[in-house]
Amino acid sequence: MLTNLLLGVLPEDEQRRIAPYCEIVQLRPRMTLVQPEAPIEHVWFPHAGVCSNLIHVGGGEAVEVGLVGREGMVGLPLVLGGFANPFHAIVQVGGSATRIAREPFTHEILDAGHPFCAALLKYTNLFLSTAAQTAACNRLHQIEQRLARWLLDMRGRTDSDDLPVTHERLGLMVGAYRPSVTNALKAFEERGLVRAARGHVAILNQAGLAAQACECHDAVQQRTAKTLEHIRSMAA
Repeated sequence: MLTNLLLGVLPEDEQRRIAPYCEIVQLRPRMTLVQPEAPIEHVWFPHAGVCSNLIHVGGGEAVEVGLVGREGMVGLPLVLGGFANPFHAIVQVGGSATRIAREPFTHEILDAGHPFCAALLKYTNLFLSTAAQTAACNRLHQIEQRLARWLLDMRGRTDSDDLPVTHERLGLMVGAYRPSVTNALKAFEERGLVRAARGHVAILNQAGLAAQACECHDAVQQRTAKTLEHIRSMAA
């Protein structure tokens, strides 16, 4: 449980309170956690691994609106009183997670008198602001800037320079067609920033890649750090 940051900052008595409702599960790549507009049966707190929240539009196209790693949870509409998820939540990088069923989560855990509820509301605000930043980024910034931001976001959540992702999936993540992603990766390779292989992208120069990213990366990183520190202070 403690490797998820939202769970890990909770006082011991709060961890004991929610422990009976928690189960540890494995996250497999491409695994669907929540179908779009379907009832949310569980919430998920990743320990390792990364999940994507996608929005589907007509014609079968989709774009990512937010990543979730060990800093957060999947299934946020339940925190706000909803029952369905507008996003298609899938596992991007495999790992493990704490899973809690909907009924105990909404009837037992979401108690306004406990620190966990306040922490989840803070994280919900963080996720919504990050989704807004991502939407603005995908609309206003160049493909190389967006791609650098996304690769760095993944690097921060996996602690690995080797990212298992295809060109096609990268296009979904940054709102671009595959040829544009391929050209951007080639440009990064020529600068010695990454090495792209079939199904993988390896980051060779993190600082150099950061110099290619737009300001959205730093903005989200700073907002995330402040939110987690606030949650930590409240829990203490």
